[in-house]
Amino acid sequence: MSLDALAAGARAFALTNATLVTMRGPERLGGHTLVVRGGRIEAVAPSRQYPVPAELPTVDASGWY
Repeated sequence: MSLDALAAGARAFALTNATLVTMRGPERLGGHTLVVRGGRIEAVAPSRQYPVPAELPTVDASGWY
């Protein structure tokens, strides 16, 4: 799936292998998966430890911020 498709209104999706910037100063979480459902963050976990549910559209965000 592309980011354009997500922007078009997917209600649930997962970004895998992302670098996430937290609200704790300069902290960054590399190689993480972010799952969003219904406009809310449902899960944040290291990508290697979190199996993405098969029904979710997924975008590999490697190298993105």
